[in-house]
Amino acid sequence: MGNVWGYLGDYQKKKDIITQAILDYEKYCRQGFQPTAILLVAMLVSLGNAWGSLGSCEEKKEILTRALEINHTYYSNDHVYTGAVLHGLGDAYGSLGDNEKHIDFLTRALEIKEKYYGEDHPAIAVTLQSLGNA
Repeated sequence: MGNVWGYLGDYQKKKDIITQAILDYEKYCRQGFQPTAILLVAMLVSLGNAWGSLGSCEEKKEILTRALEINHTYYSNDHVYTGAVLHGLGDAYGSLGDNEKHIDFLTRALEIKEKYYGEDHPAIAVTLQSLGNA
């Protein structure tokens, strides 16, 4: 539901809904619910993107760093979800003016995506476009 609000341009509402979803998810995990790491990572990526859309790239970076740490706990460093998080982090660093990290994270994301998708996939084009703008 939060992403729908984002598509409609209401990033504040997107952020609020996803934040509540994460809090609820973490509450259920503390009550014995078996956590699904990828679900939490997906929510964190959406939340990070909402913060970025609201102009808070530092917050986006912090949230995506948390998502990356969770990813590394459950998945390999070259897992496709890791590539998605790295791309978001690269964009955050670029918005913060750290061009070296911007390019580094996007390059790592591109390598992972090419391994997973091959060279002729839209996800590759998106990352190449970001690298071209870096």
